[in-house]
Amino acid sequence: MSTLFEAPALNPAQSYLKVLLLRLRRFVNRSVANMLESKVKDIGLRVPMSASLPLLSR
Repeated sequence: MSTLFEAPALNPAQSYLKVLLLRLRRFVNRSVANMLESKVKDIGLRVPMSASLPLLSR
């Protein structure tokens, strides 16, 4: 039984593009998180580790 929210099967080119975009998004997220972390360290603020976890888990 299918639901309304079920996505149609992707062809190989779409699957490849989807994986590529996901990896790019993860890379950008990691880069921004690292940049923010270094800026926080530069100005001497303390950020709890749990505050940065949502950025890394996406």
